Amino acid sequence: LTTGGDFASVLIALVIGILMMFMASLAFHIHTEGVPWRAVGRYIFCRNWRRIEIAGASWLFIASIVIIPCYLAICIMLVMKMASSYQPQRDAYIPVEIITTMGYSALFLFTGGFATETLSVLWFYLPRLVVLLLEFSFSVALLYQMSHPAQQSCMYGASAATFLIFILALVDFCRSKRELAQKDYNETHFRQIAFRFTTFILGLSILTGFAVEGIVFLSTMNNEDETYWDQTSWPIGLLLLSPMIIGNSLIVLFVAFLPPHKSNAILSRILIEKEGFPVPWGDVAVATSSSFDVYYDPKGAPPSKSGFGELVWTRPGYRYLGRIRNDDTDAHCLIAEITPKADETMKDDPRWTLSEGDLVVAFRGTGSLDNLLTDLNICREPIPTDLITPLYHLKLPEADHHSPRGHAHGEGGDHDGAAAAVVDAAAAAGGGGGEDLHGSKDDTHTITAMEEGKRRHPPHPRP
Repeated sequence: LTTGGDFASVLIALVIGILMMFMASLAFHIHTEGVPWRAVGRYIFCRNWRRIEIAGASWLFIASIVIIPCYLAICIMLVMKMASSYQPQRDAYIPVEIITTMGYSALFLFTGGFATETLSVLWFYLPRLVVLLLEFSFSVALLYQMSHPAQQSCMYGASAATFLIFILALVDFCRSKRELAQKDYNETHFRQIAFRFTTFILGLSILTGFAVEGIVFLSTMNNEDETYWDQTSWPIGLLLLSPMIIGNSLIVLFVAFLPPHKSNAILSRILIEKEGFPVPWGDVAVATSSSFDVYYDPKGAPPSKSGFGELVWTRPGYRYLGRIRNDDTDAHCLIAEITPKADETMKDDPRWTLSEGDLVVAFRGTGSLDNLLTDLNICREPIPTDLITPLYHLKLPEADHHSPRGHAHGEGGDHDGAAAAVVDAAAAAGGGGGEDLHGSKDDTHTITAMEEGKRRHPPHPRP
């Protein structure tokens, strides 16, 4: 055997290859469950390749079938290299280039597949296929002995084809992003999430491998014997890096595109919650609408950095009590109160657990660079202990005649005082005195004023 580092690299690669094979086999079983074995080929290849939702899953299916044998072949060739005098590193680079090409093809598919509703064979698939074949041909040609001018030409051709791949992928990404930005998010939820997830995973993995190989290439292209790119002298660990990253990324995406087979024994055991949680959809509707409203500035107020415009509408289900705004950190908070109309309309609905007078506090998420830097600022000022002392001890009182949670409602000045206390506490902790109201989580918290909200509270100092 050669050095211990080479042996460790190949051993880890073999373990990763076995795990990849297991995950791909599991995904293959779930994908083809219920498909007759004679129809598996038709299920994989004879599908609607003009729709990205189907073409993406099918291509990941094919990529997994190609990548795993290539990855294991690389490991076997390197084991042969270490166990004998045979030098198969040049041959091992061919499956490496196959895996890299499969990664580029997936990058093309997922960056440009969302730009249009249907994918054209002539204008989408064919040009990208030509570029991929050029890159693969030039890269493989570099492995063989040739004259210096020919090697230089192949090197320039491979570099130009790789550069063209990244340019096309970037253009496709911008086109898809612009197209999805013009669509309604709720109506195109799957396309939005799939585009962001796939392009992030593929872009990060391919750029990482390309950057590492590029650094090695630049460090070896001007050596004494004027060899422009001698893969046979590469360290084994570096030879395994790019296929390992790209292969794992494609397997992860293959698993992510699993069909929703609820009857599958594996999915029903580890992914599907058999005892569903009773979601209070009425509360969710309030949380969703208030989270939406907090991104709009009050009417007549100066526009904020992350605002979408003026809030020119009202909600019959709740009324606004106050807004907290910190322009230094671009943090915003909305406080509202459930109205009698909402409680009267929804009180007999089991999906409604709120009551008249309950408070809804919605925070705006990270919507600007200033707020992003605020979220990343780990050196934060401590909050005085008297501001984090609980003003309300929330507990469930005795159930009343109509509220599922048995809310007790404050009346008159007592309830208004409780609401004002919540507003003042939030303002003191977040917006007053230059303190920071962090909006890093785009979530909504519902606060219920209970019986103990009626009692008087001593005034708390502001920072």
